[in-house]
Amino acid sequence: MLFSTEKMYTHLCALGKGTYPEKEFGEVLYDMLTVQFHDVLPGSSILPAEEMALRMMDHALEILSRLRMRAFMALSDGEPEAPTGEIPVLVYNPHPYPVTEDIMCEFMLADQNWSGTFHNPVAYRDGVRLPSQCEKEYSNLPLDWRKRIIFRAELSPMAMNRFDCKIEVLDKKPVGDPAALFGDDPEIMLFITPHMAVEINRKTGLIDRLTAGGKTYLGKDSFSIDVMQDRHDAWGMTFREWRDKIGSFTLLSDEEGTKFSDQDATIPSIRVIEDGPVRTVVEAVYGYEGSRARIHYKLSKQAPQMDVDIRIVNQEKRKMFKLGLTPADPSSTPALEVAFGEEPMKTDGVENVGHKYITVLSPDGGRLNVFNRGIYGSSWDKGTLYLTLLHSPGHTTHPLGDRRTLPTDRHADYMEQGERDFSIRLVAGEMTDTNTARDALTFNETPMAVNIFPSGDGFDPDGIPAGRVPFLTLSKDSPVILTALKRTEDRADSATDWLIRLFNPTAAERETNRMTTTIAATHKKIVMIESEAKEVPDDVMFDAIMTGHRENQKIVEFINSIVAEIGKPKFTFESSNPDTEMFEAIKEFAIDDVKFALDTDDKTVRDERMLPIYDKVHEKFDEIYPEQELKIDDCMYKLQKFVVRRWLLDEGKRVDGRGINDIRPLNAQVDLLSRVHG
Repeated sequence: MLFSTEKMYTHLCALGKGTYPEKEFGEVLYDMLTVQFHDVLPGSSILPAEEMALRMMDHALEILSRLRMRAFMALSDGEPEAPTGEIPVLVYNPHPYPVTEDIMCEFMLADQNWSGTFHNPVAYRDGVRLPSQCEKEYSNLPLDWRKRIIFRAELSPMAMNRFDCKIEVLDKKPVGDPAALFGDDPEIMLFITPHMAVEINRKTGLIDRLTAGGKTYLGKDSFSIDVMQDRHDAWGMTFREWRDKIGSFTLLSDEEGTKFSDQDATIPSIRVIEDGPVRTVVEAVYGYEGSRARIHYKLSKQAPQMDVDIRIVNQEKRKMFKLGLTPADPSSTPALEVAFGEEPMKTDGVENVGHKYITVLSPDGGRLNVFNRGIYGSSWDKGTLYLTLLHSPGHTTHPLGDRRTLPTDRHADYMEQGERDFSIRLVAGEMTDTNTARDALTFNETPMAVNIFPSGDGFDPDGIPAGRVPFLTLSKDSPVILTALKRTEDRADSATDWLIRLFNPTAAERETNRMTTTIAATHKKIVMIESEAKEVPDDVMFDAIMTGHRENQKIVEFINSIVAEIGKPKFTFESSNPDTEMFEAIKEFAIDDVKFALDTDDKTVRDERMLPIYDKVHEKFDEIYPEQELKIDDCMYKLQKFVVRRWLLDEGKRVDGRGINDIRPLNAQVDLLSRVHG
């Protein structure tokens, strides 16, 4: 939410419709950075520390929620009033490329409907009807009044998008026929669209097959919530894998499922709860000892895509829950997103740490992408991909020899108890990492959809509302993603300092090219070079550096155009560097003493020799330059650098006694670190 809110405010400020909320963003960053302490993120802190961290994150989310709504309302300025009988839904896309997504929005009808009919909302864009369906809203008021609409649409890049909902009056709410949807096979629910086919086992509630484009990507018993034996080791100090499977959640009997769902009449434990032109939603409920789980399979009719929402009510102690996905081809290879693209997963059952997605590559070129929101742990064991859901040792349990970690005379607090929610998305087909990174980012930074009724103030019938004009665009076919667009923290009081962070996550070029070079530059000169290469000639490296510098000039020119349009004057400051006269006076007085002090290869001796020289210099110059003691120390530091530099350039010797062509003695040791901590 932070990244998308920053993008919205950057857009807003560029339009001159608001001010950048630096103070509020600073509070958010403070909260987020505090809870990233390594004993808070994994839940391995004491319970009060975990509760404090949750409060801080809630505080940050509340600030962002308010900021995002303010920005959204300002970016909707200039929208026309809604025609009578139509309900506007505005959607802001924070990504600089078109996004096709299922949009969800709730709103109230103009009045309560007591007639017994059903008011069905349908979304339109510029008069064109979109695939739409009405699903169960958050409210449980038994009245046809509040609505939730789901519709499929392509959103313009980094802009406000306008949709208008019209109400169709039906005799009753449309209800999907499970037999028509899945057939009457007592074993399998078969869901087929032009994009994919999914088999759900009626007896287990698990996915037995997922096929797209003629290729099978998932096999039997996928989406099993498996239970692994855990240990009283909150940090995982003594092991890195959880492979001791002791059970699995199983589909509840209809009677048990009815009790868990708190229904008076018996209902099946696997059932269709929503169906329409956009998707079919299948709900299943499961149990393991005292714990329960509910899974929603949201099967798209518009794309080879399946969203899965999982709620677990955890009552287990010293257990780990992992969500198992079984690739159809056991020779498939998994990779996961890391800070700089993709890297292969470890496949020996040890725990991996990744970011927003895992991808499973089949030998025939197919790709199964598994996007997640906040599930960072995973493993691959004997051909099964596991997503780590819950880990429940006692709080701050740390094994120390044969000492017992928890008291034996009382109840103790355990980690990750109670209700927990998880969301993942599966997309299957012939894809590349170009698609994957953008789609994963979109799944995490979802477009914001709100029902508002614009006043019409500022609307120009001959123009386009400013918020609908794309602020920044990247090619639809490009792999580049925008990870950040914001005001820089160090110069946030100036409207001229903006940060645009672009990233190419694809691996193909990095695997085949001979050199990767990163250049940072101003309009005058190159200020930073980072490069890795496979023995390329000097002229190739030089050409790469200059090419990067020329491309940077285009970006600098773009930034300067923003400065020219909306920039503010830069503030001035007085330099604290000592003046030349002071330095030259101290150099003349002390240079011989400094040369003697530095002329040894023993650093301890050098430091001891310099102490009386500092005292001698201050004794002479403190009165000449009153209240400038720090600048006198700066001059002494500069004088030492001056002596060392002249020795190197004029005499070819170094301060430690080595010649200009000598290197320090080299030593290397090879070993394994048993555990890196801190």
